Amino acid sequence: MKKILEKRSAIHDDCQAIFNTSPGARVLKHLIKSQYVIDPVYNKGQTCCDTANKDGRRSVVLSLIKFINKDPSYFHKLMDEIEQENTYGN
Repeated sequence: MKKILEKRSAIHDDCQAIFNTSPGARVLKHLIKSQYVIDPVYNKGQTCCDTANKDGRRSVVLSLIKFINKDPSYFHKLMDEIEQENTYGN
């Protein structure tokens, strides 16, 4: 059990180190935008399989966000950047 906790802790530390960099923040922002974190998972006319697929993709990104345990202001900043990109096309 101790080895499992050590491995999980090392992975957690690695994820935090990666997402604390500018490239890591860009990747996380891309995942938020492309994996239905801010878009609806259901669109009229799609199948339940399509909805389940999108929800699963969203779930992975949300799990990652929870796992890296970032300060909420970090995500507010990312969401503001995403909103500006969507508005101004950057």
